[in-house]
Amino acid sequence: HRQAIIMMKMRTTLIILWILFNCVAGSTFSSSDFLSLGDSSLASEDIFGAIEHYERAISLLDGSDPPVVVISLYTNLGTALSSIGKNAEAADSYKIAIMMHSEATEVSSSAEENEGEVVSMGEVENIAAQASFYLGMVLQDMGDFNKAAKAYSYSGILDPYHWASFSNLGALLQDEFRDYSGAIVAYSKAYDILTQLDVEPTDAPLEPRYIVSQLKYRIGMALISSPDHACKTHDYTEAQYECKELAANALLTAIKHDPDNEGAKHMLASLTADATVKRASNGK
Repeated sequence: HRQAIIMMKMRTTLIILWILFNCVAGSTFSSSDFLSLGDSSLASEDIFGAIEHYERAISLLDGSDPPVVVISLYTNLGTALSSIGKNAEAADSYKIAIMMHSEATEVSSSAEENEGEVVSMGEVENIAAQASFYLGMVLQDMGDFNKAAKAYSYSGILDPYHWASFSNLGALLQDEFRDYSGAIVAYSKAYDILTQLDVEPTDAPLEPRYIVSQLKYRIGMALISSPDHACKTHDYTEAQYECKELAANALLTAIKHDPDNEGAKHMLASLTADATVKRASNGK
């Protein structure tokens, strides 16, 4: 870990020397230069240095900078601010990034695009999705659950493979709003993203089996907590089943993904015992 930090600091030093060389040679500092400096400082955990570089870059913006640079600046500044507990300032920065994405999209849709611009706008949309996801996280930390849910939802709209947005949305709906049906839908989307093989999920976890196990466990818990007796499977059919039956299936799947998921094993055992007691009672 220490060696990695040393290497990142060396990289930052080299970038600074490169920018200073260009300055001496007659070039001037650009917003992109300061963005690179900020990113290097952030990677080496020099948070205050990163904030200084990002703010300097923002002061140089003149309307001619590529949207990807502008949106990256506000998103990364928000990340740096949130890492030192300045959530309100971070939220403002993320909101600007999202707003800049909307403006860039409007300009792009009104003009003819070449292939390079399409690729660039795709990158802009992905960064804006991250900004909206991070916005949801800081708003949730601040206790603004309604706006946090909207931010997570918008992130999922911008990036349909951003599994963490759906996972966080599900947890928020389940824990704060007791919206079990909405939570199950969100969890199911995150689960589907991580288990499909066609597209690489955004920021895919190194060990997805633990995540998908927890998602199925949370689905099972939401089904158990559901006030309804009949639940849909959320597989686009109209078929309905006993909620506890679906919960048991979800918990069993959770255990298959991760045999060490003690929470899922405990709840499955409780459901099985409850069903056994009911069958015995009905037989009397």
